[in-house]
Amino acid sequence: MQNRAPWRVGFLSPVPLRHLFEAFRQELAALGHRDSHELVIEPRSAEGQYARFPALVTELVDLRMDVIAVVGAVTVRAVKQVTSTIPIVFTIVVDPVADEVVASMEKPGGNATGVTTFDPTQAQKQLALLREAIPGLKRVALLEHARALGLETERIEIAGSTPDFEVGSQQSDQRMPMRCSSWRSRSSSSTENRSSSWQPETASQL
Repeated sequence: MQNRAPWRVGFLSPVPLRHLFEAFRQELAALGHRDSHELVIEPRSAEGQYARFPALVTELVDLRMDVIAVVGAVTVRAVKQVTSTIPIVFTIVVDPVADEVVASMEKPGGNATGVTTFDPTQAQKQLALLREAIPGLKRVALLEHARALGLETERIEIAGSTPDFEVGSQQSDQRMPMRCSSWRSRSSSSTENRSSSWQPETASQL
C-alpha cells in the first residue's frame, strides 16, 4: 500500500503568537495529529508588517498547504486575495460578515470558515459595568490597532447601539497605525445621572 504524502497545515498570524500556535499544535496532537511523517505544520508571522502578507501567503500556497489556519480578519483577507481554493480556518475575527471574510454566518461560502466571539451587546455591557464599578467615571478610552483583529466593528457597536454615547476617534499615521476612541460626559454632575449624554474627546485630550 502506497503511503500518502503528509498533510500540510499553514499557520499565519499578523504578529508572533507563540502561545496561540503552541496551543494549536497541542490540540492537533490531542486529536492524534502530531508533527511527524503524517503531518507538517508551517508557521508564519508578518511580524507586525502587513506588507509581508502577500509574500508569506504565496510561500504557503507554493508549499501546497492542505489548509491554512489564520488569526484575524486582516490575515483572512490577505490569504483570500492569493488563493480561492485552499481552505482557510480563522479565529479572532470579531464579525466575519462585517469584516467581509464570509458572505453570512449561516452560509460562509468561498474557502473560509472559522469561529467568532462576536456579541453585539458585549461592548455595551462592558461599558455599563465600568460606569457601575467606578463611581464618577468621566472618561473611557479604547486603544486599538487601526486594521488588526476586527476591533473596528466593536467600536461601531458601542457608538451605534447606545444612545447615551457618542464616539470620537483619532488615528495615528505611524507604521503601526493606532486609533484611540473616547467618550466624555457632557454633564458636569455625577455619572450616577444615567440620563446624561456623552461627547467624544480626541486622544490628545486624554
